[in-house]
Amino acid sequence: MKKGLLLEIRIKQNLKTMKQIIIFFFALLILTACNSDSDPTPSATQGTVQEQTLLQSLIKSYETALNTSDVQLAVNSFTDDGVLMQPGVPTFTGSASLVGAYEFAYAQFNFNITLTISEIVVDGDLAYVITSSSGTSTDLGTNETIAVANRELFVCKKVDGVWKIARYMFNQPQ
Repeated sequence: MKKGLLLEIRIKQNLKTMKQIIIFFFALLILTACNSDSDPTPSATQGTVQEQTLLQSLIKSYETALNTSDVQLAVNSFTDDGVLMQPGVPTFTGSASLVGAYEFAYAQFNFNITLTISEIVVDGDLAYVITSSSGTSTDLGTNETIAVANRELFVCKKVDGVWKIARYMFNQPQ
């Protein structure tokens, strides 16, 4: 009987020690995560200055395409399989679909939009750019001009050394 009781006590002590070790490792893991030097939230300073400058130029070129109703400049800003997602209409995928989307938009509206970049994050040949936009849109049928404001997400991809828009989505902030 003594041997069985002694074994039971030892097992309980070992379990208690194992629980303490597990708790210690979880605490260590949490402390390590909390004290990490890397900011888990991407910032506008990530990526090289050169890559950021190239991405800024891409977004500025796209802004020019919007404001000048330049279908080719808009479509050439995208990868061949680029995707445009906007509220209330189907998703446009690929160059031919994008040509149709921009031809239709520019036949209906004249834009005077400013894109303001708030964040650029680069990871190798992929990047994302977050912008906000403000300006006006004039309905060419009625000549009515309205104020517009959007927030945008551009997912960009480097193709043959050149940054292109791979995915573009926008919506209104409210």
